[in-house]
Amino acid sequence: MNGLFIRAGIVLFGLTVAVVAAEGEAKKAADSKAAGTKFESKISDAEKCCSRAITVNFRKELGVPLDFLSDIGRQIHHARRTPDPIALALAGQTLGVAEKVAGKKASVSSEEVLKEAVELVKMRGIASELSAMLVIATDEATQKEVQKILAITQKRDADEKAAAESGEKSKSIVGTLQVTNHASECLRIFVDGRYVGEVHQGETTNLHVHSHNNPNQLQAFCEDDNDLVKQATFFGSANFVTWHIHD
Repeated sequence: MNGLFIRAGIVLFGLTVAVVAAEGEAKKAADSKAAGTKFESKISDAEKCCSRAITVNFRKELGVPLDFLSDIGRQIHHARRTPDPIALALAGQTLGVAEKVAGKKASVSSEEVLKEAVELVKMRGIASELSAMLVIATDEATQKEVQKILAITQKRDADEKAAAESGEKSKSIVGTLQVTNHASECLRIFVDGRYVGEVHQGETTNLHVHSHNNPNQLQAFCEDDNDLVKQATFFGSANFVTWHIHD
């Protein structure tokens, strides 16, 4: 009889060890996911952005007395920072008209503006914006690229709608982006072409991210000169991402 109890005790002990080990592995996995992914970026590596158009005197640089050029820089700046890819593309088209009249380009060109507008509309993945860009875009390569993303977006939206109607959980990616601003200027943070918040000098801020994209594109606008710090990450594999931005 005692042997039976001893054997039972050994079995129970083995089960306990197995459960504890499993719980330990689960905790390690959870801790690893909670720790998330860490990125480091430098403002010194930032790229010039068409948002700097607000500092350009287009009438002077193009040498044509077209009244709309007095406000085109502000329009480009506002559309890029909002961001609104369609307003940006239309501003780029308008600037292109002035370039044809002048026979030259300013320090911010319509080609640059339109390129950023297309990049934005692709990142954002909003069907109505993609459809509008198909009307605006003139070159065949851009139209094919936008049409491909539009088809993917429309299918995703239809799947999301069907899932919602059947009570299924959304497949969109939800997570936290923690930004630590070590730089000497304020930063405006964007994820997949959507504004998520502002992080002042020396601050650490947690920002909520809700996106369908994977990987996600992180961008930080420098308030002082409108340069753009870029980073790519995967919120799909980590629901907590930290981004440290230095001078």
